[in-house]
Amino acid sequence: MAIDRSTSSSRPVSAASGTASAEPSGQAATTLPSAARRQRQRQRQRQRQRQRQRQRQRQRQRQRQRDRSQGPSQPRDVDPARGQGVAEAAVSATVFADQRQFHQ
Repeated sequence: MAIDRSTSSSRPVSAASGTASAEPSGQAATTLPSAARRQRQRQRQRQRQRQRQRQRQRQRQRQRQRDRSQGPSQPRDVDPARGQGVAEAAVSATVFADQRQFHQ
């Protein structure tokens, strides 16, 4: 009996054809566990997927809550009171804060 080097297990090789015999030893036994392993892997994959989904959902929920608690939404780049861009609004806000300090 020759040893088939392509796999770790030695399986009977028919001397005539030089190929593994029709029913390699241990082959049928290993297909079931590998299938089970694949199924478990898929299950774990799905589990992780669901986990990530829930995580993202919670994250979005938290963000929404945070946004809601900060009051009505407004476009980011426009200061609603003056209708000016954020850069100018930031400058004028600091100036305004400085003036307020002086007047106290």
